[in-house]
Amino acid sequence: MYAVIATFDERFSEHVKEIWEGLTDVVHNEGLEPHITLADYHTLDLETYRNEFEKFTESVERFLVEFSSVGTFPTNGTIFLAPTITRRLLELHQSFHNHFTDFHDQPQSYYVPEKWVPHCTIANRLEQEQFVRVMNFVYKGFRAQTAVVESLKLIKVNYENRNSASCSIVAEYNLKGVETSI
Repeated sequence: MYAVIATFDERFSEHVKEIWEGLTDVVHNEGLEPHITLADYHTLDLETYRNEFEKFTESVERFLVEFSSVGTFPTNGTIFLAPTITRRLLELHQSFHNHFTDFHDQPQSYYVPEKWVPHCTIANRLEQEQFVRVMNFVYKGFRAQTAVVESLKLIKVNYENRNSASCSIVAEYNLKGVETSI
C-alpha cells in the first residue's frame, strides 16, 4: 500500500514524538513521523505518479495548522490530535484528489473527499483499557499547538499480519517557503 502524507516542522514533530515516547508500551510508531494522511492507494505506477507528484507540489506553499483538540476513532481504538479544519487544509486535500483522480483505486478509503477526517495519530489499535490510559496521558499534558506543514511525501507501507510493520519514503517534496510565524 502507498500513502501520501503531509509532514510538519521539527518543533511540532518533536512534540508529537515526546507524546509517543511517554506511551512506548502501547504506541508502536517506529519509523513513522507525525503526519496527516491525504490519500492512500493499493497500487501505483510509481514513475508516472512521482512525475505528477512533483508537478503538483511545485505550486503548494507551506501553511500553518493548529491542533486544538484531541479526537478518537473508537471503532479501531485510535486517539489523535485533531487540526482545526481551515479552508487552506481542505483546499489542499481537494486539489490533491482532483489532480490525482486517475490514480484513485480505493473508493471506500477514509481519505477521499467527503469522508476524510484529518488527524495526526497518537495511538491506534488500542484495547479499551489502553484507550482510557492513553487518553488520560494525552489529556493531562494537552495544550493547543501550531504546526507548519512543510512537505508532502509518498510512502510505501509494508504490512505484517494486517498491521503496519514499516514504511519507506518513495518521494518527498518540500513545499514552497513562505513566511510562517508560530
